[in-house]
Amino acid sequence: MPVLLLDEPTNHLDINHQKELLDTIKKQAIEKNLTIVSIFHDINIASMYCDQLLLLDQGQIVRMGEPHEVVREQDIEAVYHTRVSNHPHPELPKPQITLLPGVERKTAAVKIAAADFLVSPEMVVYQSEMPLKTVSSAVINAGGGLVPYLYQPPRGYGL
Repeated sequence: MPVLLLDEPTNHLDINHQKELLDTIKKQAIEKNLTIVSIFHDINIASMYCDQLLLLDQGQIVRMGEPHEVVREQDIEAVYHTRVSNHPHPELPKPQITLLPGVERKTAAVKIAAADFLVSPEMVVYQSEMPLKTVSSAVINAGGGLVPYLYQPPRGYGL
C-alpha cells in the first residue's frame, strides 16, 4: 500500500482552502487506497480528518489511537501547557478542543471600526493615528516590525 507523507499541508491556508485541500486528500486516500501520514499542529483539523492520531511530547508518545482516545483535555493540557475544553463536533463523532484564555481584558485599548478601512479590489488601506506593530510567523521576514500604512495583497488573492 502506498504511503503519502505530509508536513503541515494546511499551513498558511485560509479555512476554505484548508477544507478543500483536506477533502481532496481524504477522497484520494479512499479512492486510491493510500495511507496518509501527516503532521498537524491544529488538533481540531487532525481530529476531523484523521482516523488515527499520535500525540507526541518531546519525541515521546503520550497517546495513540482514534481521535476520541487521543484528544483528551488532560493530555492536551499536559503536552501544550495550556488550558483547553474538550467538546464534540456538531456533525461528526469527533472531539474538538477550545482554547481557554489565560488573560482577561476588560476593554480594548484601541477601538478599530470597519469605517477605518478603505477596501478596493486592488488594496486594503487602514490609517491609524498611532504607530502599529505586527508579529509574523512567516518563513521569510518573521518577527516584529512596523505595519505599513498601505497593504496591497499579492496578485492572485482576492478580497
